[in-house]
Amino acid sequence: MKITTAFWHFARGTALAGMNKPADADSEFRAFQSVVKTIPADAGIGNNSAHDVLKVAEPMLAGKLALARGDKQTALALLRKAVEAEDNVSYNEPADWDLPARELLGGAFLMNGDYSEAEKVFRAEIAKHQRNGRALFGLVESLKRQGKDSSALMVQREFEKAWETADTKLSVEHLSGMNPKAGPVSQR
Repeated sequence: MKITTAFWHFARGTALAGMNKPADADSEFRAFQSVVKTIPADAGIGNNSAHDVLKVAEPMLAGKLALARGDKQTALALLRKAVEAEDNVSYNEPADWDLPARELLGGAFLMNGDYSEAEKVFRAEIAKHQRNGRALFGLVESLKRQGKDSSALMVQREFEKAWETADTKLSVEHLSGMNPKAGPVSQR
């Protein structure tokens, strides 16, 4: 139950940060950290220790919190740390951690105007998870913003095929997790 509670605080914190409520998100972040400290060292999630998986969640949440506070450089450093932690999670089917940190990092680069870095991040995510529609969308956006129109058009076709049955229209804000139009987070 402690692992589930940690994920619950992570999810609430990321949602609150995305809604530009950093004080509330910080409260969830502190609750997340408190719960993680109580999880036994030998607790597992699939093929990994719970702590190794939660090492992805912590810098992701802290990075989103930094984005909500407008501290872009800290956010980027934390999100890079989340990518590194995600890369250290052992393979499993289904994945023990299934929220790609690179999507969030790439989205943050896009919002920060660093389109070439965003392109690198999204290409790395696609190499890891082919046909990841969100990463394809991010790659299209990063290519367009660099004026690489013919490349963007080719990737756009791949994105459309990967996203053809989706019922959600993506935006850069969705990738960064900073969605000002998000609805309220329910109370428990």
